[in-house]
Amino acid sequence: MSMVFKNTKNLDLSEADFNELLTQLQQGNELLFEKLFINFFKRNLEILKRKYQAEQEDAYDCVMWAMLRMRQMLIENKVTYGNLDNYFTRIAVTRYIKSQTRKKEFATETVPELGIGEDQFVDQETLDILNKAWNRLGEKCRELLKGFYYDKIELKQLTELLHDSSPANTRKRKERCLKKLQQLFFESY
Repeated sequence: MSMVFKNTKNLDLSEADFNELLTQLQQGNELLFEKLFINFFKRNLEILKRKYQAEQEDAYDCVMWAMLRMRQMLIENKVTYGNLDNYFTRIAVTRYIKSQTRKKEFATETVPELGIGEDQFVDQETLDILNKAWNRLGEKCRELLKGFYYDKIELKQLTELLHDSSPANTRKRKERCLKKLQQLFFESY
């Protein structure tokens, strides 16, 4: 495939390239998708940090979530060609704003009831692949990620619990663990 980079509103894809990406993705070829989104990952990370004053870790988590969400929506044919770049950014921004709203709600101890939410987009096959990747991840990474995402332990506390040298080191380790989990996920796919 020779990609024609001409439309920045559509992740630099022509409509034909988008359709080819969609077909390849639905047939299980992740390479093209992964390359494209990694190219835009940093840009969207910077948008959240600059425009919304997001912390590095929050911005990283939201853009990573947006990347996986967009992939799932493409596979399910819920995204069509047209201003894809802004759509991807909007997914990340919306995720960030919702996460900040949740933090404020938890801070005031008015926890919303749990129900079907935005995280319910993952099918069983994707969960199985994620589970395989999780099991291949090192024990220290699993402990760190579980503590941060599932147990909702702040980085400062995780630094102490994991006997790390500083919160900055713990944050960096968390980023490396997420990258490793992403790599293992895509290898298993």
